[in-house]
Amino acid sequence: MAELAARLAGRLRLDDETPSAVVYDLGAVQRRARELRDALPAFHHCLALKAAPYAALLRRFAGWGYGFEAASMPEGLVAHRACPGATILYDSPAKTRLEIERAQALGWVLSANSLDELARISVPCSLRVNTLVGAGTIAATSVADARSRFGEPHDALPADLACAGWHAHVGSQGCSIDQLVLSARRLVDLARSRPATRWINLGGGLPAQARYADYAAALARAVPELFEGRWTVYTEMGRSLLADAARAYSRVEYARRGVATIHLGADFLLRRVYRPQDWSYPLRALGPDYAPRQGPALAQTIAGPLCFAGDLLGSVDAPTLVEGDIVEIGGVGAYTMSMWSRHCSRAMPPVYGIDDAGEILTLSEGETERDIARLWRAAAAPAVFDASSPPTGALID
Repeated sequence: MAELAARLAGRLRLDDETPSAVVYDLGAVQRRARELRDALPAFHHCLALKAAPYAALLRRFAGWGYGFEAASMPEGLVAHRACPGATILYDSPAKTRLEIERAQALGWVLSANSLDELARISVPCSLRVNTLVGAGTIAATSVADARSRFGEPHDALPADLACAGWHAHVGSQGCSIDQLVLSARRLVDLARSRPATRWINLGGGLPAQARYADYAAALARAVPELFEGRWTVYTEMGRSLLADAARAYSRVEYARRGVATIHLGADFLLRRVYRPQDWSYPLRALGPDYAPRQGPALAQTIAGPLCFAGDLLGSVDAPTLVEGDIVEIGGVGAYTMSMWSRHCSRAMPPVYGIDDAGEILTLSEGETERDIARLWRAAAAPAVFDASSPPTGALID
């Protein structure tokens, strides 16, 4: 990805009104999407909406031939409205009967999470199976070992069970290409023994830094049947498509005793703060002009804005940070804003995209005080603090 911070100098101002923002490199997004499509051109690729469901991004993916994977009804409706006619794989593990009826009426491709849910669905659908390839290095995001609540064990299905499709997803980020390929092998073995099979859904889960060409080559070696055209083959990538295509920028508000407090923390990087042993994001210290800080470096802790001691994002080795400096956070393109926490009721920051020509697109305007008041049903609250009027209960001399 090109040096994003240098391209933002003089174009993205962080101030009291907007102390932080997220920026996607749209060229990097397109190149990564093309990489997957080129590596596996005969497959039908779907973006996992839970990663980053911005309508402006979705329309770009639809234009590149992608469909979408939805883990909830509202998530699916975002893609349905933003990209009419696009394929939507509906994989929620907690579908109500009404949601199933709506998804069927909308023409979505349903995946049942269990035999009980399969009995509720009246259109051709797939069944999610647990291919039992084992846990990855991050237990909380691994869903293909014996403890998983997702899917039916692949080796314990009724012998006479016939489905239009078979679906598996083994986990995210901590899972290896070998695990994903073994899962695909077991799905294909299942499909070969069930003549009614029309499609196979390999799921997603490829780590952000993995090469799609390596994944494709491993599939071709171990599961050549996927490339024979016998079945439609779906993928559901999310993190690997988007994570490294965005960075966040936050102004340093206070710096004291080796701790710099910024405006993004556990509300934005929930996994990083609560599971630091599993998740990390590269941090970099910049000046107000987005240029790297120069001078003798010392380790400084980067703290978020939330009111608990553990809201810490890591540390940077940089010259002493001061108010107005900027902290850059890398790898934030997936599972960050879509996991936003309401702890302390801080508003979501704006999200932008910048293309290779330097044009900036607003993906999300962020939230206002009015939005937060509406969320908590405080409709009568003023949208903006009026400095000319003392707050209720203030003492006036």
